[in-house]
Amino acid sequence: MKLTFDCYGTLLNMQPIDEVIARLARDQQLDSQIAVATYNSYEDRLMYQAKLTPYDKLIAENLSYLDLELTADHWFVNHLDDVLTAYQQLQPHPDVLPAFMQLKAQGHQLYLMSNSAPEFMRNHLAALDDLPDGVLLPNETGCYKPDLPFFEMATKKWQLTNENHIHIAKGYWWDIVPATQLNWRKIWINRDHKNGRQREQPYSEFTDLTPVVELLAKQQ
Repeated sequence: MKLTFDCYGTLLNMQPIDEVIARLARDQQLDSQIAVATYNSYEDRLMYQAKLTPYDKLIAENLSYLDLELTADHWFVNHLDDVLTAYQQLQPHPDVLPAFMQLKAQGHQLYLMSNSAPEFMRNHLAALDDLPDGVLLPNETGCYKPDLPFFEMATKKWQLTNENHIHIAKGYWWDIVPATQLNWRKIWINRDHKNGRQREQPYSEFTDLTPVVELLAKQQ
């Protein structure tokens, strides 16, 4: 089976990004919760400008807007290197590497579809013990998820069909919704214990990757 995965949140723990933004906010006596929420909100918006912005430049622009919103006088953007380092050092959730090793042992092919950049992905693949068989990034697709051309390029690149493929992701809007639009089979990794919508059914739902291994083993 060909298994495509979202990377950020699904495989890699994104908490260190929130932590560095919160720390920078506290250092300036700013509200750390507002800073984190503002950062995440602008990241989502900035991805969908008319022209694709490379991810490292998008992060810099995001920090600039954070300075604007919190009247922080270039504080956040002057600490761009701190944030970029946090991205470079992201590590997998504890369930990910054991699950990946078992999935590979079952004979599955593992592919990543990520709103990331090559300079980050090199570190991410090393953190994942180079277990993935392939990667698709915005510099190749010309867009960020959830834009459908990203998913359509994955379909073409890896020759995905409903008989040979399942998409596995935490991001609901970024992954589960467009996967539904393309009639992909899908598994929602609901790490945050949210409530999904009926319109995206059917999908399997788990809080981590461990049950995915068991589910796919039963289908072999």
